[in-house]
Amino acid sequence: MKKESEIKKGKSLNRNIAKGKKKRAFSIIFSIALLCFLFTEGYRLSVQAAEDGKVHVQDGLHHKERTKSETDASENIETVSDDTINFSRKKESAEECEELLTPALELQDYLEGGQAEPQELPEPEVNYTPVDDYPWGKAMSASEITLVAPDSEASQYQWQKAELEEGEFEDIDSAESRECTFTPENGKWYRVVMDNSVSRAVQAFQTPGNGQIISGTGAQNLEGTKMLKVYKENQWHLTNGFVAYTSVSSGSTYQCFDVLGKYTKNGITYWMNTAYSAGWQLFTNDSAKPAASSGTLPGNAVLSELRFQFGKENKTELHIEAVMGNSMHAFCFGSDVMLGTSEITRGSFNPDHAALTLAQRGNGMKLVQMVGAKNNYENSDPAVVLNYTGAAPDKVWLGNFSERKRWTDNENQANSNNVKTDGKKVIQYSNADSGMTSSWLNLSEGAAVQFSFNLGNVQENDVVDLAIVQVNASPAEGGSVTGSGSYYKNASATVTAEAKKGYEFVKWTENGREVSTEASCNFTVTEDRNLVAEFKESEPEVKPEVKPEVKPEVKPEVKPVVYTIQVSAEPEEGGRVTGEGSYDENAFAEVTAEAREGYEFVKWTENGEEVSTEASYNFTVTEDRNLVVEFKESEPEVKPEVKPEVKPEVKPVVYTIQVSAEPEEGGRVTGDGSYIEHASVTVTAEAKEGYEFVGWTEHGREVSAKAAYRFQATADRSLTACFSPVATVEAEYTITFDANGGETSIVNAKTVNRKLPELPQAIRIGYTLDGWYTNASGGVKVTTDTEFDSDTTIYAQWKKEETSGEEIMLRRRNSAGNQEEESMLQNKNSSQVKKENQSSGDGNELDDVPKTGESSELGFWFFAAFLSGLGAWHFWHKNNI
Repeated sequence: MKKESEIKKGKSLNRNIAKGKKKRAFSIIFSIALLCFLFTEGYRLSVQAAEDGKVHVQDGLHHKERTKSETDASENIETVSDDTINFSRKKESAEECEELLTPALELQDYLEGGQAEPQELPEPEVNYTPVDDYPWGKAMSASEITLVAPDSEASQYQWQKAELEEGEFEDIDSAESRECTFTPENGKWYRVVMDNSVSRAVQAFQTPGNGQIISGTGAQNLEGTKMLKVYKENQWHLTNGFVAYTSVSSGSTYQCFDVLGKYTKNGITYWMNTAYSAGWQLFTNDSAKPAASSGTLPGNAVLSELRFQFGKENKTELHIEAVMGNSMHAFCFGSDVMLGTSEITRGSFNPDHAALTLAQRGNGMKLVQMVGAKNNYENSDPAVVLNYTGAAPDKVWLGNFSERKRWTDNENQANSNNVKTDGKKVIQYSNADSGMTSSWLNLSEGAAVQFSFNLGNVQENDVVDLAIVQVNASPAEGGSVTGSGSYYKNASATVTAEAKKGYEFVKWTENGREVSTEASCNFTVTEDRNLVAEFKESEPEVKPEVKPEVKPEVKPEVKPVVYTIQVSAEPEEGGRVTGEGSYDENAFAEVTAEAREGYEFVKWTENGEEVSTEASYNFTVTEDRNLVVEFKESEPEVKPEVKPEVKPEVKPVVYTIQVSAEPEEGGRVTGDGSYIEHASVTVTAEAKEGYEFVGWTEHGREVSAKAAYRFQATADRSLTACFSPVATVEAEYTITFDANGGETSIVNAKTVNRKLPELPQAIRIGYTLDGWYTNASGGVKVTTDTEFDSDTTIYAQWKKEETSGEEIMLRRRNSAGNQEEESMLQNKNSSQVKKENQSSGDGNELDDVPKTGESSELGFWFFAAFLSGLGAWHFWHKNNI
């Protein structure tokens, strides 16, 4: 017991040292150990330990072998310059010092006893300081991911993994740099230790196919969740448990990213997609103001970095930062927006028709709300909010998915049923297949564009109904109006009207009805409004009244505030200009340029600097100005079309689309042919009767589940429409069997697929079964191929056969299963027939004579026995009387 107590106390000493006791306690222990060394000098004791973690004493020196985990843990103890140790825990009471001192003395006594017992040293606890940041994610694929530690100034990094987010983490071998690329384990959590601090953990998982359930990861938060639509099967994703993302790149060229959010409906947890199929495409341009163009697939953004990081406070938010690459000065991203699938939207709403609205919050920050419903949202509808967390984009394009463009706004206002505008661009697109792009222009090399996605439902995302206020002037030249835009319902809005020179404001109207006579009209927004500011020309009666009074007083004040506006054309033959003259200070001036035939307007300049690209340039006069309008010769449009060089450019960008049906008899397909590159292609599949459409495949891989599959022609394709037979349930009918004078063991039976699986046997003495028919006499013969369409009775029809009664009895016995007796009777009957044939000499005469056989013999003997008995009785009776 004493030894056990001493070992236990020795372990207590080691544990206290590993955990880092205070400096004073350590000094006491060290002093005691030094005294023990002096006392035992010259005494040599060597104890060999069989396991790691044992204590050796050799040549008066103490050596400690430690396991790798103990060594790693001890390295995290902070050492200070005076070779002392700074312990994380402090105890200052005298009792605690005694607790440290007593085990040291007892351990020394134990060692002097000449014995050394094996002692297990517990791993010291390492208390990392948690930080509130997640690791950054970068590009990933089906084989690996890249993570970046959030602290860029740490001296040491160590990546770790665990089964659970709050579980026990272990180090990853050779993962000791700030940026780490590795192949993760499905469902595992990953974090990074940075010096003595540790990041939050993120989880890696691979996505199964569209509509499939995640299984086999062992992660409780993933198991049983369902994928709706994914960018690519088996692509690695990272998640914080609420939002997930992936990114695809090739070197410094980034193609796209995909963002998923958790959505729960009817007790099922889904991963809700935000893009239709190709994810959110990324683009850059070396021009600061690139010309508007349609997006191409895949994206080709040249970036120095694309960073993803989960929100610190909002767990459903994902922050994204794109850093411009070499010589890149414009950035754009966009997608065919699709929020989940019809499995999570209400009613028959198509989630590909997400309602998109460009709005501003109270702090002026722009955002785009995307909702998987029509304009009347419900709290449970799927929703995404795209926040521009950095500088707002210069252009936001909302509209039809196939028409979306980069580097511009959508100014198409033709479809008023789906489109609402602020007078300049589309700010709401709904009830149609929607898409969007966001474009930043005039960026410097290395500039960072920042935005975030917040995913969930309307209630969680603080998505509310927006109302669109549109204002116009009537007539348009009568004045200017402000106040158009999107507003939160019940918010305050102000619309203003300012009359131009020669006009005066009259009133605000809506649908011909007066709503205000104030030029500045304030109201609460409760619904969409379409307001018109009405102006009228000013009446000239004011001039004669003003002149006599104003002239002597105004002249000296007016002279110094009259400015001269000069306009000219360059070249002069390029066009006509108007608007020059003298203007009062702060007066409204408008100069116009009209190009002559063969020329086109370029811009207005002043002192060589561009001031406007509009042919009609409006401004407030505050100084003398000398404006020059520049024209250039129009380039002939016919020449490029006639040039023969066009043909070789077209040939290599024509693709062949082939379509087929599998099986061929399953349905009809259309849409094959040759298409110019990037042309829109729609292939259709129509199932024939008895078949249903399953999906479109290419090289055995499913590419679409829609019968009408649309895509852009970017390569030759061979598509197969797969059909499968429709399982039909045929009606079941009862068929009754009428033996028609015979006997059958089956009275009725049920049809299978309108047919009888088999026909029953029937017997009739003296007859042979000819078959089953639809009538007792005549009719149609019934077989196992005959199809029935109602309950029916069928009849056995017979052929009379010429045979003896004995053979008939024999057949009846055979039908009952008396095989042995049948054989005996056949042998006996055969012998009797031979004898009768021999006696008659003509076998044919006996064919019609019944062969009684054994039945006649039994009758004879029975009758003889009866007579014998009767005689015996008579004799006995006579003698006894």
